[in-house]
Amino acid sequence: MLFCNAATFKCAAQGYTSANQDSGLTSQGSIDTLCITSCSCINAGTGTQAQCVAAVDEGASCDTAMGPPCLAPARSVTNTDPSGICMVLDATMCM
Repeated sequence: MLFCNAATFKCAAQGYTSANQDSGLTSQGSIDTLCITSCSCINAGTGTQAQCVAAVDEGASCDTAMGPPCLAPARSVTNTDPSGICMVLDATMCM
């Protein structure tokens, strides 16, 4: 996959990375590194480089804002956003 490098205005190869590695935007504002499957690119705040965060299994703690995300098909079930527990939902939970 290619992306437009904002510094050179030329197409460049899209990079991919794994958990605990830098990801996301470059200092020029272009997305040069995407996270591999089951990881999400999470930015801890202004002035910090985003990191790939590995998804966690059902029953583990999760955070929809700061990670870790849930491994599909689990979803974050929470009483106090953004922190929660990863759970696989079923029809009995809707009653």
